[in-house]
Amino acid sequence: MPSNAIPDSLAQYVELLRELHLLTVSGHECTAAADTVRDRMDEPWSHLDDAMIDRVRGLSADLYTIEGVPRREVPLPPIAASTSLAQQLVLAKNARDWDKALRLLRDIAPYLAPESVAHIRGTIWLELGFPSIAVLFFRYASRIAVEKTENAWIIEPVRLAH
Repeated sequence: MPSNAIPDSLAQYVELLRELHLLTVSGHECTAAADTVRDRMDEPWSHLDDAMIDRVRGLSADLYTIEGVPRREVPLPPIAASTSLAQQLVLAKNARDWDKALRLLRDIAPYLAPESVAHIRGTIWLELGFPSIAVLFFRYASRIAVEKTENAWIIEPVRLAH
C-alpha cells in the first residue's frame, strides 16, 4: 500500500461522520437513520490507530464549527503569540504535516474570520484526500462570505453615518 493511501477504515469512518453531520444539520440527529450511522461507525472505529483517532476527533470538532451561526471574531492575543501560531501553521502546511496544521488552526481559529478558517480546513482535507469533507468546509466558507457581502450594503452606510 502506498504511503499516501487512505486506509479503508479511516475512509469509511470519515464518510460515516460526514453522513452523521449532514443528518445533524438537517435536524435528524435523533432518528433511526442517525442511530444506524452511529452503529455503522463502530466497525471502522475499531481499526483506527491513535493518529487516525486524533484526526477524526478533530474533524468531529471542526464539523461542529460549521453547523450554526458563525461565531464572532475575538480580539487577537498578544502579537508574539498570534505570530508564532501563524508561523507554525505556515510551516506545518509547507511541510505537508496536515494533522499538525489542523491542530494549529484550531488554536488560532478564534482569532480569524470563520470563512477563512473554513476555507483553510477545506484545503487541508482536500490535500488529505477527502473531497467530500473539503466541500462541507468550502460551502460554509462560501455561505459566510456571501452573507457578509449581502449585509454589507446595510452595515456600511450605517457605519458611515456615525
